[in-house]
Amino acid sequence: MSHPLVNLLKESDFSLKSYSGRYMYGAKCLGVIIPRESSLGELIAFVIEYHNPDFLNEIAFAFKGMKMDTLGLDAIVYFLSVPYNDEDEDDDDDDDDEDDDE
Repeated sequence: MSHPLVNLLKESDFSLKSYSGRYMYGAKCLGVIIPRESSLGELIAFVIEYHNPDFLNEIAFAFKGMKMDTLGLDAIVYFLSVPYNDEDEDDDDDDDDEDDDE
């Protein structure tokens, strides 16, 4: 079962990825790409607007451990307490490919 924040953000226009930030030594967590034409505020507003109140504590805890890195012109926020791996990304990509074939 995925973390509530992962489930919520899969419904957004933000790109999710498995990310290992500074001093994580290869450990992976949820990363969210913030394009240069967007802002962290848009991510936060999306979460506030569409979150399930039953999972508010888990989502709030995830934000308490949030970090940010730059990716050239874009940025990435990553949530140390939220697991996310390459298989989660592949599942999303496979679903998109199936839709394209129909």
